Amino acid sequence: MRSKQIFSMAWANMKQRKLRTSLTTLGVVIGITAVISLASLGEGFRVTVTNQMEQGFELNVLTVIPGSLFGGLTRGRFQDQQIQKIANFSEVDIATGVMQIGNVTLKKDGREVQAFVATGVNFGEFIGVYPDRFDFDTVQGSPAEWKNNSIVIGYKVNHPNETEPVFASAGDVVNMTYTRTAFPIRQDETRNFTVVGTLLKKGTPGITNFDYWIFIPLDTAREIFKNPESGPESDLIFVKVFDAETSEHVGDEIEALFPPY
Repeated sequence: MRSKQIFSMAWANMKQRKLRTSLTTLGVVIGITAVISLASLGEGFRVTVTNQMEQGFELNVLTVIPGSLFGGLTRGRFQDQQIQKIANFSEVDIATGVMQIGNVTLKKDGREVQAFVATGVNFGEFIGVYPDRFDFDTVQGSPAEWKNNSIVIGYKVNHPNETEPVFASAGDVVNMTYTRTAFPIRQDETRNFTVVGTLLKKGTPGITNFDYWIFIPLDTAREIFKNPESGPESDLIFVKVFDAETSEHVGDEIEALFPPY
């Protein structure tokens, strides 16, 4: 039977059974529409989840820790020339060192708040590593101007109790108490800082939650913990790569710089 005859018989049959033809056509249209919609929805979810993974877990940022974290070893600190070697990698956008100070208390006008850690940073570089984390509620000046006794306060430090007024705003002077330990001597010291920024709430988009942190200039942190036997040091290195897909390769290159770390 020729194709022309087949189509002719089919068309005649369709005209005789218009209701069944209409319902069949409608079913095919609905089916195709549903498949296309589900495929589009699935792709949309995939893109959204991928973006959230890349932003939330910051797959383009590496944290370099001296020694073996799981072995409980800390083998000294990083020197600036070592950080510069990482910064010179072609895949690396920014490499910046930080120092961290624990047991920190802020005081102002009879109020007292605790911070999980005070982190000494190069503000320009560090904000470049985590641009999405630094949304300011109040701010004074620019990161390039934040030196000496400048301090940025995380949201939860500044809002220890949501029912009370904020602890501080940009322009305020606060007193920071911290502990210096030079075995076997442990002593508390205090220093005045001027608030240059207070952060909005960001939650925990990655390993670190800046809501509970405060930030001071790296040079100031190094001054507090100055080691006369060594040059400028950093406790950690934060490395931002241009492409998250190169993170593993950059990690291998960094490990090769610091055997047997």
